[in-house]
Amino acid sequence: MIGKGDLIAVPGGQGQRVLGQAIEVMGGVFLLATFEVGRWDARQLDSIELGALVFLVQTMDQAVRDGRWEIVGNRVPDVGIEVPRYLVPVGLGGELFVQDLYGEIVGPATAEDVASLAPYKSYSPALVEWALAARAGAEEWLDRFDEMLAGSSPS
Repeated sequence: MIGKGDLIAVPGGQGQRVLGQAIEVMGGVFLLATFEVGRWDARQLDSIELGALVFLVQTMDQAVRDGRWEIVGNRVPDVGIEVPRYLVPVGLGGELFVQDLYGEIVGPATAEDVASLAPYKSYSPALVEWALAARAGAEEWLDRFDEMLAGSSPS
């Protein structure tokens, strides 16, 4: 079972493994951050500099449970990683509200929220792997991967 702070080796194309981390865990779904690390060694994970945040996506733990994604360590997530909030329509009129990562409605969306927040999305582990491989140049980059980048604007 995956836990908050788990460091995860995710296939990233061309036989490489990208280092990711579970930032928040909500049952069988978790917020995965991947980092600009370069080559890394599982024996040095406590001291390794994670580097720039690349992807920040919600995904399912199926790839961890089936062993395709390997938990290689655990450390406290960087407090600087902002957990996303989402825009969701509520009620028959579809008025937009802000929802947190746990599905709780925070309140009505402001104009700033509408301009800066994306709708709620979760990505399959296979799509995450494809995006990582595309970023490494092993696959074609799809426009859809832009929204998976950390700090991306809503589409």
